[in-house]
Amino acid sequence: MAQEDVLKNFYDYTPDETGFEKALEERKKNNTDREVLVSVLEKQYATLDKSEKVKANIKALLDQNTFTICTAHQPNLLTGYLYFTYKILHAIKLADDMSLKYPHHKFVPVYYMGSEDNDLDELGVFYHEGRAYRWEGNGQTGAVGRMYAENVEQILNDFFQNWGPLTKDREELKKTLLQCYKTTHTIAEATTQFVNHLFGKFGLLVLNPDEAALKRQFKTVMAQDIFSGKSDELSKATSAALSEHYKAQAYSRPINLFYLKDQLRERIERNNDGFSVMNTTLFFTEKELSEEMDKHPENFSPNVILRGLYQETILPNVAFIGGGAEVAYWLQLKKIFEHYHVFYPQILLRQSVQLVDNSTSKLMHDLSLSETDIFQEKEKLQTLFLNRTENKTLNLTEEKLAFEKSISAARNRLKAIDPTLEKSAEAILKRVDSAMKRLEEKMMRSLKRKNHIQMQRFEKLHERVYPNRHLQERQLNICSFYPQYGTELLEHIRFNIRPLDVEFMILYLDQ
Repeated sequence: MAQEDVLKNFYDYTPDETGFEKALEERKKNNTDREVLVSVLEKQYATLDKSEKVKANIKALLDQNTFTICTAHQPNLLTGYLYFTYKILHAIKLADDMSLKYPHHKFVPVYYMGSEDNDLDELGVFYHEGRAYRWEGNGQTGAVGRMYAENVEQILNDFFQNWGPLTKDREELKKTLLQCYKTTHTIAEATTQFVNHLFGKFGLLVLNPDEAALKRQFKTVMAQDIFSGKSDELSKATSAALSEHYKAQAYSRPINLFYLKDQLRERIERNNDGFSVMNTTLFFTEKELSEEMDKHPENFSPNVILRGLYQETILPNVAFIGGGAEVAYWLQLKKIFEHYHVFYPQILLRQSVQLVDNSTSKLMHDLSLSETDIFQEKEKLQTLFLNRTENKTLNLTEEKLAFEKSISAARNRLKAIDPTLEKSAEAILKRVDSAMKRLEEKMMRSLKRKNHIQMQRFEKLHERVYPNRHLQERQLNICSFYPQYGTELLEHIRFNIRPLDVEFMILYLDQ
């Protein structure tokens, strides 16, 4: 996050070591119900294989000198995109670094699962080798985390047929995936198990906040949001001020809670007589809704405006790591945190990473491309290469200038004879210019055919850098690299991440 004067009113702590230290000192003044948090984690981990670090970190959360470093994401199928992995490893690395820097404290990395999201179109897909593998929920609706993994195994088996190379790491992960995504497991349970398998050795804790015991701690905030509308008022005021410099990423409503039950997740709206649940016949008077919240807090789900507030209520958190859009909408929330007297953490932008394997590195070398070059448009790179290879300019600019000069001289002579002939000269010039452009295009196509092997190599390189025309981290899945590199890949990324440095990182895998 840029430390610009225009933003200083929208966050509390600078994204550096000084900011972290200030956040830590302030966080110590805020209490968290650690016993409830540990009880929930022990319940959610009861049937999982836990590393010694995970066991130690759960226990450590009972200590007042233990704090969390948190990142959040929805339970995407097979973790979805690579940046899911980068966010988690960023949190792990920052927790490791700060535990060394502050030896009298312990910092625990936490993946806070957005299990109550209902965007199955986004959460139910992952990509491999340019192909989308999509799960449509088998008719289920509502919060994706509560859905059961019905027919996911069928998608996995389809994926396995195209997944390689065939290695020990691949077979081990294949077995794990089939164990995780059993029909009897919810998506939240499957995601917890899979993320624990990948990152448990680093001590990462996975927290599914969809628990009555946790939401009970948030009941006062939920009631105020529903019955007073204060969150909406504060959010809109902050968003208006922020919009003078940046576009708002999150939009508030008069009520920022969903009603969540069975396969239902719908907005709550106030009307003249009480409160309705959208797209249903459910209706509550104010008294009935208050009683429902008392008895069943798990039936209420915060939207994007309140989600961070809920997260910071139930975790002893110091720093939150998010992507660009997440950081932007957190800037809209500071006044809400202040109103409800909830600690507002240090906000950090996650590290972006481009993985470069040996074959991609060789392509870069053979094509004489630098790390900066590979992110340019493919056509521009091809043109630069042809310019260099053909040792000539790949356009007819000089010829067009010479022709324009001749036409200009002719136009002046014609104008002197008959002013109406000037328009004819202009029309001819436009036709010639258009013809010249067509000739340039034909010349470029001809040169590309002549150098077709090298052009194919540019195509191949571009697809690796921008698979399906997206940044690698926003398209590929960790499983695409796992068979070849195994768990060492995760360690390699974790080791190289610089958690307080937001520069884009290019990471070579075979060096």
